[in-house]
Amino acid sequence: MAAIGIHTSSIRINHGFRVTALVTVVLLLTVACSLGALLTALRMERLMSAMVSANVPSVRAVAELENALQQQRGLVAAFMLDNGQPGWLNDLEHAKPSVAFWLAKARNTARTDEERRLLATLAEVYRTYDAEREKAITLYQSGRTAEARQFVLRDVSILSNQAYDLCRQLIALNERYVTTSMAEAHRRVQTLALALSAGVGVALLLSMMLLLVVYRRLLLPVQRLTADAKAFSDDPKQPRGPRTPFSDELRELEFYSRALMSDISRTRTDLQASEQRLMAAEKLAAVGKFAACAAHEIRNPLTSMKLWLYQLEQAGGSDSEVRHHCRVLEEEIGRLEDLATSFLQFSRPANPQLLPQDVSSIVRETLELAEPRLVQKNVSLVHVNGTPLPAVLGDAGQLRQVVLNLIVNAVDAVPRGGEVRVIESRESSDNGRAEVVVRVQDNGPGVPDSVRANLFEPFVTSKSHGTGLGLAVASSIVAQHGGQLVVESTESRGSVFAVRIPVHEG
Repeated sequence: MAAIGIHTSSIRINHGFRVTALVTVVLLLTVACSLGALLTALRMERLMSAMVSANVPSVRAVAELENALQQQRGLVAAFMLDNGQPGWLNDLEHAKPSVAFWLAKARNTARTDEERRLLATLAEVYRTYDAEREKAITLYQSGRTAEARQFVLRDVSILSNQAYDLCRQLIALNERYVTTSMAEAHRRVQTLALALSAGVGVALLLSMMLLLVVYRRLLLPVQRLTADAKAFSDDPKQPRGPRTPFSDELRELEFYSRALMSDISRTRTDLQASEQRLMAAEKLAAVGKFAACAAHEIRNPLTSMKLWLYQLEQAGGSDSEVRHHCRVLEEEIGRLEDLATSFLQFSRPANPQLLPQDVSSIVRETLELAEPRLVQKNVSLVHVNGTPLPAVLGDAGQLRQVVLNLIVNAVDAVPRGGEVRVIESRESSDNGRAEVVVRVQDNGPGVPDSVRANLFEPFVTSKSHGTGLGLAVASSIVAQHGGQLVVESTESRGSVFAVRIPVHEG
């Protein structure tokens, strides 16, 4: 059996390890895919930012430089077409710094050697262009207008076109850089997308495996366990309240498991009570044999002693002292006879004659019997009986004996002028059984904790006098009626004894 337990434990550990490993792998893949997607987005953002920050200033500088060159070319043409108006030359002088400014900007934003080489060539061409243009303007101002126009259309235009072509080449370089960067970014995105797709595929596959494992190792056993728990907990003898529909199998399993645990707890409590009653019965049987023999042997000598005391009392005549001593001895012999009678009742309890009985009537009759003792000790009695009680199946004489014993014990426990309450009620037990309950309550010192556990065993008592058999006999009688005699009070708060007898269903 130990080997089987170890093997089962190892299988359970292996299954738990597999499920844990699958969940861990799925989580790691999910996290990896999420991080990959995040990194891809961040990478794309960085690439776009790099392209924008690197290309836009360079492209703008080259475009502005191209516009400045075109503007200067246009101003020279306007000067010659407008018959040498000096205003155009003033505008030309104001436009010259812009070429130097944007040329410097283009140099600062250049990234490759080719760009820097083209910009150097462009600067050289512009210096040549500027010198040739000044030469043409000088020719025009000297009156050689035809030669100046011819020079502009031939040499100056060639240099202007070269500068323009160099600007176009710079722009083309930037476009190629952007195209190359976009292609590289696209390639990286494709690689990451393939990796993410593979990760998502593996995660989906592992998730399906995990669902299969959870279904086979968890959901199916839970369904079977729920059905078994429902079958065990659905006891037709134990009616339960209305049940709400369950949202899932786990809640249903929880409900029936709790119901099953409650049944097990109640069964364990009943079993412990049965074991205690069985042990008490065994003790009672052993003590009963001894009590029967002792009572039988004691009663015969006591009878003889009473006869001889009677003879001595008669022989004493009018001697008052002799009569007094004889009466004292007779009272003590009477106590011994009562003790022997209690032993016989305890050892050979009469079989109850079970008939439908009215408990309220039995309690009223018992209170009439106990009234002299209550009056003698000046104890007030409070009888609480509310709604009419259903009948119980029992022996009226034995039930009267039980209630009388409890009332006598309560009267002995309270001080002079105390109070005893007898309360009748109808209640339900822990297992839902309808019961008639008679409680006898007093305001005395209560039952000591030291004797509470063994209070209904023979010869256990908290009184300074008494045999300790009264509660044992009463508990045995109530048990024969299918009920239970319990103590419900705590120490120093008075005593409450409850007689619980099931209701007669006939």
